Formats: sequence, structure tokens, C-alpha cells
Amino acid sequence: MNRKIQKSLLSAILVFSLFITPVAIAEDTTETGTGSTTEVDDATIRSAYLIIKLQSQLSQKTVEYNQIQDQIEGTQDELTSVREDIDSLQDQVDNLDELIDESEAKIESVTSQIGEAETDIANIMEEIDMREIQIADQEESLSELMTILYVKKNTYYGESDSLSTVKLLIAEGSVSDVTQNVIYLDIFEQTSEDLFIALSDNKEDLAQRQTDLEEKKTVLASLQDELFIENENLNIELEAKETLLEETQGKEDIYQELLILSKQQQEEVEAEMEALKANIDLLQGKIDSTGQTLTEEQLAEIMQIKAEALAENGVYGSSEFLQLDWPVSPEEKGLSAYFDDSSYVSAFGVAHHAIDIPVIQGTSIEAPADGVVYKVQYDEDSIGYAYVMIAHRKGVVTVYGHVSAVAVAEGDYVYRGQIIGLTGGVPGSIGAGFRTTGAHLHFEVWQDGILVDPLDYLDLSEIPIDTLRDDYLERLQNAIEAEIEQIENTLEELY
Repeated sequence: MNRKIQKSLLSAILVFSLFITPVAIAEDTTETGTGSTTEVDDATIRSAYLIIKLQSQLSQKTVEYNQIQDQIEGTQDELTSVREDIDSLQDQVDNLDELIDESEAKIESVTSQIGEAETDIANIMEEIDMREIQIADQEESLSELMTILYVKKNTYYGESDSLSTVKLLIAEGSVSDVTQNVIYLDIFEQTSEDLFIALSDNKEDLAQRQTDLEEKKTVLASLQDELFIENENLNIELEAKETLLEETQGKEDIYQELLILSKQQQEEVEAEMEALKANIDLLQGKIDSTGQTLTEEQLAEIMQIKAEALAENGVYGSSEFLQLDWPVSPEEKGLSAYFDDSSYVSAFGVAHHAIDIPVIQGTSIEAPADGVVYKVQYDEDSIGYAYVMIAHRKGVVTVYGHVSAVAVAEGDYVYRGQIIGLTGGVPGSIGAGFRTTGAHLHFEVWQDGILVDPLDYLDLSEIPIDTLRDDYLERLQNAIEAEIEQIENTLEELY
């Protein structure tokens, strides 16, 4: 049993011991010789008063217990929702990992194809060079051959490029030999011409293949660039999802801590209720054992005490408003992000259940109300997300994110205005986390285990009016008008 429960039980026992003895004395001093019932003595009335007060306190504790139970159920629902978000984000991270693997495989394949294309282009260029050499040699050979053919043709052909009978008759050798030489000359001429054309056609074909490969290489290079961009975007998205997963897991930790805190409070209240019930039963038994009755005057007096007790120990749940001070001043730059800010969702793709207050890195953070430091997540050697969580009265818990230094430890009691740490948020700095764009304080308010708008608890007039969003500006104007009206009504009553 913890100290608080022990203290509650001890207090109840002490209160009971102060009042039980007079009742016992009353038993000895109020009986008559005939054994008839007598009027109630002062000790019995005091016991009755005490029962009323204890019953009032018990009622208060019962309501408090029920509120804590509602808070536990609400926190459990939020915890379930967060765990579903974590499962969903984990699936998205796994899917992105697979897409990145596929993208890298595509990049590797395209890179290989580009390499093959470059090799083919180099080989074709080498073939083209060889064909050009062959064509040059062929051209030179053809030039010499054409000279020979021209001379030889003049031996057998006339001016009309037809065989000359006279030249054939005077040529050396027999007619058949001369005729055979003419045929050979024609065949040789045609073959050389065909070879030259083939070499030229082959060169043109190689040049076309080179052009096609160059185009293919260009397409592959463009595809490679697109794949690099796709891969980079996937990695950016993966990093964002992993950061969101980390932060969501951090929220799961907060909900679990709140759940533990609520159950501890419930156990304490339950122990106090049991002690109150035990004391009420004991006191009522003592009164019943005296056999005394209350007069109408005494009954009326007890009812008056009961009314006073209810007023004194009236039940005020966590719904009673707790005014918070600003942990850092927004007077210079206002707010960079509001609760459930749509622009934040557009920028980061996630909801923002807090406000961001832009301030210089290392600005002092002050506790906005008295409370107990419930959780400190901080590593002076890490840029991972760091935060401080403080539990206040009336079911309020506050969280301070992106802290660069802490000045408190878990379990510390802090007072309103006490410095609890320093702001951070500069990318890459201690405690900044991975999703941050600059120096600021991330400020959350939880009411009964539910994230709520911090501006419902803070003074809007401290925010520069020219930076205040329209809906909050309207709220501020309404509040000022209501205050002016109240002052005017007060002045009218006075004069």
C-alpha cells in the first residue's frame, strides 16, 4: 500500500478516535434508573454531525471514483485507437520497404541495360570504323581498277561503249580468248561495284543501329532518372512514416502512463471510500446502541450541518476549469500551428493535436500550473524526440515537446511559473526529433485522458492580434465584450 493510501486511512482512524470516546461516555451518563430512552447528548450529536460529513465526503469520493473510471475507459479507447494506428503505420512502413526494394531492383536492371547499350554502341562504332577503312581501301582499289578497266575497255570497245569488231580482230590472241577477257572484265567490274555498294549499305546499317542504340540509351537514362526520383520520394515517405510511427508509439507510452496514473488514483480513492464507509458504520452503530432519539430542534440543526457539509465538501470533478499560464510567451511571433491545424495536415500528412509556439532555441519553459512531473523522455546524447509530461489537478495533463534540456525529474512537484526545461526544435539538435522545421515548443493539453485544444486553457489576449486566427479572434472579442458588459452592469448597480 502506497504512502497516500496509508495517510488517508490513518487520517480517517484518527478522526474516528477523536469522536468515538465521547459517545461511549454518553452511554454511561444518559441512561435513567428506569431504563427509558433519554434525550440525545452533545457527544451523540457530534457523532451524527461527523457521520453527515463523512457521508458527504463519501459522496464526493464516489463521484470522483466514477469520473476516474470514465477517464480510464476513455484512455483505454484512445490507447486502442493509437495501437490500431501503430499497426496501420507499421503495415505502411513494411509496404514502403517492399516498394523501395522493387524500385532499387528496377534501377539496377535499367543501369545494367544502359551498360549493355553503351557496350553495344562502342562495338558498333568500332565496326563502323572498320567499315570506313574497308570502304576507303575499296575505293582506292576501285580507282586503280577503273583505270585498268578503262584501258582494257579501250582495247575492245568503241566510242559508243559497244564492242568494236575491228578492235577485236586486231587484238592479241584468238577471238575466243579476247571474248573471254571481255566477259571477265564485265564480271570483275560488276563484282567490284556490288562490293562497294554492300560496304556502303553495311556502313549505313551500322550507323542506323548506332542511332537506335543512342536513342535507347537516352530513354533508359531518362527512365533511370525517374526511378532515382521515385526511389528518393519513397525513402522520404518511409522516413516520414517511420517518424510518425515513432511519435505514435510515444503517444502510446503517454496513454499507458495516463492509464497507470488513473488506476493508481482509483485505488487511492477506493481505499479512502472503504475507510469512510467503515467509520460511518462504526459511528452509526455507536449511535444506534445508545437508544437515543433526536428532537425536532436537533434534527433541524443536523440538517443545517448537513447542508453546510455539502457546501464545504461539494463535489467538483475534473471538468471544473483549470486556467493555465503560457509555458513560453507567444507575444513575439504568435503561433506557428494550431490545434487540429489543416495547414499542418497538408504539410506533414498527419493531424496536429497541439499548438506550436515559435521561440528562440533554449528559451526557458515555465510550468503553467502546479503539478507533479509524471514522465521525462530525454537523452542528452540523442536528437530523438524529447518531452516532459506534468500531471495537474482537475484531470489536466500537459506535455512539452522538442525540449533541448530538462530541469526536473520524474516525481518532482513543480509550482506555477517554475522553470522545467529549455525549448528546442532546431533540426538535428538534441531532443528535436525528426519531424521539425525550426525552433519552437510543441505544447499539448490532455483533459481526462483526451487531447484537447490548449487555447481553451490559455489567455488568448497574449497572442498578437494580427497573428491570431479568425475563429480565435472572434472568441477573444466575445470575451472582451462580455467582460465590458459585466463591468457596466456592476457600475450601474453601484450608482
